[in-house]
This record gives sequence, structure tokens and C-alpha cells, in this order.
Amino acid sequence: MINISLYDNGQGGRVETKGVNPVITRSLYTEIYIALFGGQTEKVTTSTPDTKKIEIGWFGNKPGNERRWVNSQTEAILSGMVITPTNISKLENAIASDLKQLKKYGETTYTVNVPKPNRIDISVKMVGDNKEYQFVWDNTMKEVIISSKVKV
Repeated sequence: MINISLYDNGQGGRVETKGVNPVITRSLYTEIYIALFGGQTEKVTTSTPDTKKIEIGWFGNKPGNERRWVNSQTEAILSGMVITPTNISKLENAIASDLKQLKKYGETTYTVNVPKPNRIDISVKMVGDNKEYQFVWDNTMKEVIISSKVKV
């Protein structure tokens, strides 16, 4: 797995560059970030079987390649969420669904923590990977404000 390196500067994911060239990485961070916070958030992408025309979708969800479509349930839930125990449960289900696409790399575990009002911390670990991927969601600004990978 080779990815273009992303980072989050508090205003969405940005491609990391050295000079004018994108930085290439073997980290799972990019795939985890896109699974949770990229892709289609307004409505799940669908297509009509007859025409293969996409009914609604993110620009990266191309017709005829449905297995690679990204529909971020996590970001969709977070964007409209009031922090309550019931909604945290819905968020955990969305994270589990979004991370299913990464099962090809091994078992994924995650934790959700609400350390203070209007802040949600999400940590993701992959079995066999020595990193923990952390994302901090600001529920007032409705965006990821901090993301990082930490060696464990």
C-alpha cells in the first residue's frame, strides 16, 4: 500500500509536499483519514444498474468501481451531531462501518472519548501496526482540528 501523505491543518486534509512534489508514504493514516472524514457525507452514493450513472456522489466515487466508493458515515454523523450517549453509540457504529474497508490490512480497533463538551477524540489502531492514529473533532466548528499518528 502506497499513499500520498495527507495531514490536517484544522481546515481539512491537505496533501503534504516537498517543493512541488507530493510526499509518498506507506502509512495507513491516509486511508483511515479518508475513510472517516473523506468521500460522500450528504447521502450514500448510489448508481442505477441500467446506466451506471451515479445518482449522488463524491468526485472520487466513479461509476463501475463501487467497491472503492467512499461514503463517510463518521463525518456525516459528526456534522449533525449533538453529543449524547445515544449519538455516541451511533457514531461508534458509523466508525466501525467506515473502517470495514481496512480489514484487508488486519483487525482494526478504535476508541471514542468525549473529554470535554463539544470535543470528540477518536483513536484508531491496526493489529500489527505500531502506531495509533488520533483525530480530534471540534463539534462547534464541525471539523477535525487535530490529527496525528503516534508510535505505541
